[in-house]
Amino acid sequence: MTDHTPEPWLATAVKDKHSDLGPAFWLIDAVPQPNQETAVAELCAKPGDRSEANAKRIVACVNACAGIPTEQLKAGSVRGLLDAIDKKLVTEERGYLEDALAPFQKD
Repeated sequence: MTDHTPEPWLATAVKDKHSDLGPAFWLIDAVPQPNQETAVAELCAKPGDRSEANAKRIVACVNACAGIPTEQLKAGSVRGLLDAIDKKLVTEERGYLEDALAPFQKD
């Protein structure tokens, strides 16, 4: 069991009933669950601001990290794993390209 609101989360635009300028704010919440009465977060929105992109990014990050303990995220262990994978892929790609170009190189 986690201390935070369980995933998945979603972002919903909440319209201002007195304006046609777009959403008044973005509501970040979990998929409806029993006994849950409050939102996780609200982002105020102004025309042309980044509230929509920010709300969607927050939700995407939380959902992508589902099942990873917060302590591991804070410690950076996930970043270290991703960096190691990236380094291995780059090394493999470099070797592949060197092999492919070898016949065209002058000795």
